[in-house]
Amino acid sequence: SYQLLALICSQSKEVLQAQPEKDDTDLELAVKAVFARSPQAQVTIFGAFGGRLDHTLANIFLPSNPEITP
Repeated sequence: SYQLLALICSQSKEVLQAQPEKDDTDLELAVKAVFARSPQAQVTIFGAFGGRLDHTLANIFLPSNPEITP
């Protein structure tokens, strides 16, 4: 909702928004954003499995994405 987004924006340093129609999952976009800002960052992901099968498979293969892992 608009109210929830406003609350999150007011309490966050930065909020990135993506278009609903996209080729990457939200997790892929988030990880790419982290490494774009800090290439040496270490990322720990919790809750990557479960839910939608297509997202689970995308998460399994996420480390093989050349945009994330050189």
